[in-house]
Amino acid sequence: GLARRTYAVPVPARRMGQLEVLYDDVLLYTAFPDGGDPTAGAAAETDAEAEEAGALIRVDLASGRSTTLMEGVVEVAVSADAGTMCVLLDEGGERVLRAFEAGAKPPDEDEDEGEIDPDRPGDLSGLVDLDGRVVLEVDLRREWAQMFHEAWAATEAKVHPSVLEGVDMAAIREAYSPLLGRVNCLHELLDLLGEMQAELGASHAGAAPAEEEGGDGDGMQGFLGAETEWDAGAGGWRLTRCLRGLPWDERFAPPLARAGAPVEGDVLTAVNGRRLSASLPPERALSGLAGREVQLSFRPQSGGGGGGGAGGGSRKGGGGGGG
Repeated sequence: GLARRTYAVPVPARRMGQLEVLYDDVLLYTAFPDGGDPTAGAAAETDAEAEEAGALIRVDLASGRSTTLMEGVVEVAVSADAGTMCVLLDEGGERVLRAFEAGAKPPDEDEDEGEIDPDRPGDLSGLVDLDGRVVLEVDLRREWAQMFHEAWAATEAKVHPSVLEGVDMAAIREAYSPLLGRVNCLHELLDLLGEMQAELGASHAGAAPAEEEGGDGDGMQGFLGAETEWDAGAGGWRLTRCLRGLPWDERFAPPLARAGAPVEGDVLTAVNGRRLSASLPPERALSGLAGREVQLSFRPQSGGGGGGGAGGGSRKGGGGGGG
């Protein structure tokens, strides 16, 4: 009996992709220009390179009216309660995630008829700040150990055979591997690998961090410009000394010189939501975050300020530190 219960949706024939059903006889679907790969529209089921951007269209079945909500849509997903839609957009070749009320057209202006900043996360722009909300925890010591052995295996595989004459690669690896326990950041690991490379006696051999997009300093060790010590009683790392620098000049201002940042005597408890411990100092939590803004959770010193009130605080601290 299914054939007798079908309903013709009042939309023109075109290449379509995803279909989402909302309440009150409302549909959402993605549509793509004529031509091209007919399978590319199913963004959620195809290879990433085949993803195509199109229009997100709302259809009111009661009136038959269609409304284009936005362009450049790669993929759309609706929450279980059908109240929110999350849209993956292609904005100038960059993938951006935005969330809006399901079926609603994104606003063009704020309540004061002012222009909406599309790069500022929030309800108006819909921009989801993935860097601030998604935290990937990595066991750095295990990662460094893996990098250590893989880098040395790659060296042995790619070095010219003449370099290996009289060189015991396994012996060099075993001689330096105990020093892994003393490595506290990526740059110390690179120094260790550089010393091993020097054992080969070959020119132009060394170790460098992987190239990453994002500009100068991306992927480098972050610093707060402060000295800390573990305070077991407070359950965090107490700031014992903060560099002053030139607070009025961003080029020379240490991260903790910003308003609302913790001060000497405060206790750091987390970095970007990652809980600090005696075995996880701030330096390790800031690995690879140079030049980026990080969120610091802290407890003010007894009887002092700290900006977070009596119950502690959570503040955006300066850019992962300078170099």
